[in-house]
Parts: sequence; structure tokens; C-alpha cells
Amino acid sequence: LKAATLLSPTPPSTAFAASACGQAMGIDIEAGGRVKSKARVTKSANPYTRLLCKLYKFLARRTDSKFNKVILKRLNMTRKSKPPLSLQKLAKLMAGKDGKIAVVVGPVTDDRRLYEVPKLSVCALRFTETARASIFNKVILKRLNMTRKSKPPLSLQKLAKLMAGKDGKIAVVVGPVTDDRRLYEVPKLSVCALRFTETARASILKAGGECLTFDKLALRSPLGKGTVLLRGPVKARESERHFGKAPGVPHSKTAPHVRAKGRKFEKARGKRSSRGYKADQRVGSASELALAAAGFA
Repeated sequence: LKAATLLSPTPPSTAFAASACGQAMGIDIEAGGRVKSKARVTKSANPYTRLLCKLYKFLARRTDSKFNKVILKRLNMTRKSKPPLSLQKLAKLMAGKDGKIAVVVGPVTDDRRLYEVPKLSVCALRFTETARASIFNKVILKRLNMTRKSKPPLSLQKLAKLMAGKDGKIAVVVGPVTDDRRLYEVPKLSVCALRFTETARASILKAGGECLTFDKLALRSPLGKGTVLLRGPVKARESERHFGKAPGVPHSKTAPHVRAKGRKFEKARGKRSSRGYKADQRVGSASELALAAAGFA
């Protein structure tokens, strides 16, 4: 018995009782029993929803992002737990969050109480037609009311590049469309714009495309279906080169306003006082620079 006690990992009394009864030992379960965690799996037959669940299941498993885990959990929820969100509530929640993307695991609906829809980037499972149209039409209205500076022209070459692989879509440009001699073969395009230059209109029509006005677009696609909203380069003006940090300051790419590019015209601007001004490029703490300016350095 002593040898059995030394070799056996269990106490002798327990081992003797187990062998006497001829039954396996039990385990201690904390009060409340075992905690069974069975995540809900969607029962939807929608293939798009099922593909999204597979995608975010992979992302949740292979990344440490809590966001992916939350999206996966919400995608697998019942339809009752994925209620619609109105545009008014969405605009209120996104106030002061410019540059962010609103993510809604559910449908987004229109709200007639909201007269001015702000510029929003929204990712959702579904949009109602009126909600999608409200965003499109409000953007068109906003751009129509912009200044001429904010409605830059878009060349045919850039337009053809942006519309590649988007057959059957209508390109919408709130601004003029200009011709580009570098584009030898103009593809067939359906373009709606404020204005077309004569050569640009001729090139589009020759390729079998069409030039639409905004009143024709409103009759053909009032909800903005099958359209691609495009915009010209806003920062391409010559005056934009002179905005920003002062010319000559370290890490500045701003062009100075000079009469010519000769030897006498601010060739070393910012590097010496006789050429505009001299920028202090010394590196040190504020106290060191103050002492140096006072002559104690």
C-alpha cells in the first residue's frame, strides 16, 4: 500500500474508492456549469451576404483588428438586429468627422426632413433608391453652385482613362470637357457636362458616343443610376504653385512671384538678405537660439 501510495498521483483513499466502485473519476465544475459559446451563423440565402461573412471571418481570424470581429458578428445577426439607418441620423452622427467612412451593417434609407445632405462616404449593406439618389442629386446641386475655379475642365484623355472598363455608364462632369490631341483613338463615351468645346464634341460624336446636358440626364436617370461622377483637376491652376510655405524656407516647394528667371531675380531667395530675406536654418532649442541672437553664444 505504501509503494502504491508513492507511485500513484492520487490520494490513496480516492484511488481505493474509485477502484472499489469501478467508475471513472468526476471533475469539479464551477457554479453555473460550463460556459458554452456558440457564435450565431447567418441563415440568409443571399450569396453576397455569405461571401461577406467568409471574407470577414478570415480577416477576424488573421488580424488583430477588433473592427473586423465586430463586422463579422453583425453580419451574422438576424434581420431584426440590423435595423435601417436614416440619412438624417447618419448626417447627425457624422458631423465633425470629415474624411471618415460611415460603416452601417444594414440598409440606409432616405429622410425627407433632411433638406441639405452633407458630403458623406458611406459603406452599407444596402441603399434605398431615394437615399442613393439624394446623395447623387445633392452633390450635383452643390457642384453646380460652386465658383468657376471649383469647376475645372476635364480633358478627353483623362475622361477616357477614368471610364475604362465602365461600358454602358454615363460620365457626369459638372464643368467643361476639352479636347486632347494626345488621344488618337477616342472610345465610345456617353458624357454629360456643362459645356463641350467644339473639337471635344466632334471627337465624341465621331466615335459613336453622345453629349448630354443636365436636363436630359434628369429625364434619363433621375436617381443617378448608371452614372459615374467625375471632376477635373482643381489644383492644376498656375496660381496654386504660389500657395503654401514661403519660397526658400526649408522643405518648401512654393514658387516665388518673380519677374524673370535671371541671375538678378531672387536666385537665392531665403538664403541671404539681399535676395528677399534670409531664413534661420540653425537647429537648436529655443533658449539656445535666444542666447545666440543676444550675442552670448
